[in-house]
Amino acid sequence: MQAYRKSSEHSYQTTARAGLLALDYLKELLVVGGVLLTVLLGFGMVSVSEPESSTARRHDSPIYQVGFVGETGQIWVHSRDSGIRELAADSTPQLISELGEPLPFPKLAPGCRVARSSGSLPTTITGDHLGRFMLARGSKVHTYFDAPWIAKSIIDVCVSAHGETAYALNQNDTIQQWKWDGHEFRQREFSIPGDHQLIRVSPDGDYLAITLNLNELLLWDTNREVEIQRLAPHKKRIAGMAWSPDSQRLATCGEDGVLRLWNRITGDMLWEQKVESVGPLTIVYSPMGDLIAVGGFDQQVTVWHANSGELAGVGIAHSAAIRALSFNPTGNQLISASLDGQLQRWLVTNQNSLVPMNSHAQEFRTR
Repeated sequence: MQAYRKSSEHSYQTTARAGLLALDYLKELLVVGGVLLTVLLGFGMVSVSEPESSTARRHDSPIYQVGFVGETGQIWVHSRDSGIRELAADSTPQLISELGEPLPFPKLAPGCRVARSSGSLPTTITGDHLGRFMLARGSKVHTYFDAPWIAKSIIDVCVSAHGETAYALNQNDTIQQWKWDGHEFRQREFSIPGDHQLIRVSPDGDYLAITLNLNELLLWDTNREVEIQRLAPHKKRIAGMAWSPDSQRLATCGEDGVLRLWNRITGDMLWEQKVESVGPLTIVYSPMGDLIAVGGFDQQVTVWHANSGELAGVGIAHSAAIRALSFNPTGNQLISASLDGQLQRWLVTNQNSLVPMNSHAQEFRTR
């Protein structure tokens, strides 16, 4: 274990970091361009015309993130052109931009990182490669700044399950932490040397999972400010991470197409499975802790039994890469969001299989 002291001396490594960020955005632009070409040519697995059922919805731009707003029956959506919006999960099919105004937050740049907590009064944190940052509680903005992007490009953000702790991972190896004291967020900053790309805080707020040198993983104790584990690397860049609800396990997926589950305490790998050949982009744990869902460039959702690592099913509902997944608070529904602008709802059955809730999605092949 090694403790790192707070540091005000930052190692910028600007050129390398900017290149990696530019590469990520270029990949996204290529995917979006492919979607537009598919629409123009009239091809693709899934029609982008108005769906027959109210459970799948058209959208006016690629969707980057999606989540449930507590138990309110609403979801939140972050898209390229429409900002962050909240809408009823079962609303009538129409463009999401027609379902009310975006939340009153500052304008988000394309590729902006967004994280929101659960609950009816969610904490929202955003950051982008231009150095713009925002932290809000409900619809009230508590912190906003526009830093010089060369000095403080924000690579990733995350927030704890109940919204009491939020983090921003900066380009200069610093990590900013905000803790809610019941009245306001109190901020502090610390540094962990290395080339970082992703950060995820455990549901209880006590631990951080941080990617290191693209394909390695570091676990950090936020209370003692010490490194507690270094996990074996993936063969390629880690694309997604998700904590179990009890903060005891961590699931990771890499561009090598491998899904792994880790024990936080021992650092042991509990199991690994090959997910797909193209590469996953997003991963999510069910609130009951029994399922792990993965989506990516192959346009399908795969669901895995968390305890055994066995495949529960595979489903197809999108014509472009799946960028975000989210379970509802009770775990009986899953929403997938794609760069094709589609939202798809899935019903989680008692057998831990998934049933599509619209007519054009292919049925899950349960195992």
